[in-house]
Amino acid sequence: MGIRIHKVLGYALIDLEVHLGRSIVTDRRVNPESVALANLFGKTEDPDKVGTIADFVNYVRNKDSDREHRSSLVFLEGQMRNDPKNVAKEISNCIVYDMEFGTPEVLLIMPLSEYGNWRRYDDIIDYMQAGYEDTASINSIKVLDRGIWPWEGWVNQSTGSRLDPSHLFVYRRFRDGLDKGAYTGQDRQDVKNNLNSISKKMGFKDYQDANENLGPQVPDEVIMLCDFLELFKDPMTAYKLKPVIYTYWG
Repeated sequence: MGIRIHKVLGYALIDLEVHLGRSIVTDRRVNPESVALANLFGKTEDPDKVGTIADFVNYVRNKDSDREHRSSLVFLEGQMRNDPKNVAKEISNCIVYDMEFGTPEVLLIMPLSEYGNWRRYDDIIDYMQAGYEDTASINSIKVLDRGIWPWEGWVNQSTGSRLDPSHLFVYRRFRDGLDKGAYTGQDRQDVKNNLNSISKKMGFKDYQDANENLGPQVPDEVIMLCDFLELFKDPMTAYKLKPVIYTYWG
């Protein structure tokens, strides 16, 4: 078996804490009792304990029948009916981690519904491009500045609440000007006051809170998958996953 290029889209922790000398993950955000992670981190567990897609669907229905996360099943069930070849056959396929060949600090989760579209292996175009760009055997992680289509909204990462795009547009215009030094004196203070007001309308404490916790929407399907697999000690960690393009050789 040779070394080939893997390229995946998904939502990831890109700063996972690891002890490379002992080949173990030490990050306190992840749940060491998660069967899905135990298998990836080299601690053999019964793969049947991870559960099936049917188990996941039933889990979401029973847990979130009266909440917004119920919508996480709409697209998945549509894909299962209309485009089943692109749905992952096993849940564990959608959790990507490779300490040996990949980047040890990257743990990536992708939607079950987009597995066939968001992951490729041994693609001749990728291989030729890597050769001509002299990036052969070099892993890379590209953090995107927005969510991955069709999930391109924005949220408060501290609460998971989705944001009104009209408020977001005005917030960005003021914030960009402030960051670039376009305002001085009283104008600068007035802009800060406006940013605080807009940030509060979006559900933040102030614009500093917005600057820290404003982030791209993570698909409900990914949020609920993290919950179902108990990947993180704090369920809110899933909202802080970053949309990425991850390339590695393995």
